[in-house]
Amino acid sequence: MAEGKFRKYLKYATGEVILVVIGILIALQINNCNEGRKAAFVEQQYLEALRDEFKSNLAEVNRVITSCDSAFRSCKQVINKMDEDGQRLTDLELQQAHMNAFRFPPKFTQSPGILNDLINSGYLSKLNNIELRSQLQRWLVTIQEVKDEEDEFWQHREKVIEFMQREYSFRKFMIEAEEGFIGEIVPNDTTKDNVSLFYDEELDNIMLLYSLVMRSLQLHYYPALKENIELILAEIEKSLSE
Repeated sequence: MAEGKFRKYLKYATGEVILVVIGILIALQINNCNEGRKAAFVEQQYLEALRDEFKSNLAEVNRVITSCDSAFRSCKQVINKMDEDGQRLTDLELQQAHMNAFRFPPKFTQSPGILNDLINSGYLSKLNNIELRSQLQRWLVTIQEVKDEEDEFWQHREKVIEFMQREYSFRKFMIEAEEGFIGEIVPNDTTKDNVSLFYDEELDNIMLLYSLVMRSLQLHYYPALKENIELILAEIEKSLSE
């Protein structure tokens, strides 16, 4: 009888253990589901913030490409001393083309957003989309390459500006451009010949280097940046639609 009671108790105890284990497993499963939903929600928030950030970056890179195109056309006119139809520029047109080549220099300004937070928090490696992670890593490399090239571009620009500040008569240019207020400050008398400067070998060399780096930004660096942004946005949209 004692043996029968023991067997009965053993079965009961085993059943209790199994029920407890099943309960724990169900609780863990529920907890995992809740954590999974939380993680999915957090990732969606990050993805939406990244989408806004890179849409801003796309608008910015389109702006600098347009600015670069315009500045390079003016720069080429100064170097060639010709307009787009192959006609010789007038003195005033030549000076205006030079001013336009420097008025709105291209410089990409990255949108402040969530990417730095993702990197600093270590969450970047947790994104489910492997290709998106790869494109964001590529972005970090590409944006640094662009900044390095822009730094070189601005160094050449500073050299041109230094030369012009030393040799160029802005008074003469503004008088010829009919900026009347200059005459109100001082008499409109200057014998400085600005146009002859554009045939100066030193300025010509500086302008050539300036235009070559600008051309490199225009044809290679900014298009690569734009392609990277478009791929990132495509992967973000794919992740959000899943």
